Amino acid sequence: MSAARRCFVISPIGTDGSPVRRHADDVFDYIIRPAVDEFGLAAQRSDHLLEPGKISEQMFREIVTSDCCIAVLTGHNPNVFYELAVAQTVGTPVVALIEKGEAIPFDIHDLRCVRYDLSPRPLFERVYVKELTAHLARLATSGWPMLTAFGDLAGHRLGRAGLSQELVGELTAPWAEKRNAIGPNNRRLLEAVEKADAGSGGSIGQVELAKVSAKPHDDEGTYYRLEFLRLLGFVDKVRDLTSRTFRYTLTAGYRAVRYPPNG
Repeated sequence: MSAARRCFVISPIGTDGSPVRRHADDVFDYIIRPAVDEFGLAAQRSDHLLEPGKISEQMFREIVTSDCCIAVLTGHNPNVFYELAVAQTVGTPVVALIEKGEAIPFDIHDLRCVRYDLSPRPLFERVYVKELTAHLARLATSGWPMLTAFGDLAGHRLGRAGLSQELVGELTAPWAEKRNAIGPNNRRLLEAVEKADAGSGGSIGQVELAKVSAKPHDDEGTYYRLEFLRLLGFVDKVRDLTSRTFRYTLTAGYRAVRYPPNG
């Protein structure tokens, strides 16, 4: 399995030295890390994000772009349930952990879940590591599927937004159908982003994409072709503050289909 795959751990954190932090660290070190290591997944919590900038923005990025999330529900922390809702909304697969004796709220009672305790024997025998590994194995076998909590309701929501049924159908069509329907100029741009991304989140700049179209970097036609690809859900863009242009990468949903783990 590719080492580039990532797992974001949604967890209570607490302050340094607090019982909450010690519990979170024990769960991460003795249950989560051994399980994800078997899959070559790079796992991290929000307190492991050391890059400058807003932690909340980095957290949202990791939830949206990671191949899966592991949510520690112990303590019914409000932030944990908020982040879990974000993951379910964008379709990132989630496996939950909760300490034995605590109840799972009804709304998420059907979530994949490992009930654990931190007593020595099951930790030594890797009981919960094996359970978590089994859940991750099923996700890996199915290609780390992206499925939003709303399922087919997405089309109804788009229709209520005032979009035509024809456009709603186009936006909600299967990836292969949408890709086959785009024109050759749009396809060349998408292929350039696919090549740059290569399944690992790489990006390509607006200037490089202009060369694909043989147009100036600020060509309106190229810009709107890329906006069309964004509308269809193929690409995301971020502003390059150095050059004051944009960089483009694949969306997490399309990347999971375009570059499956064993593809």
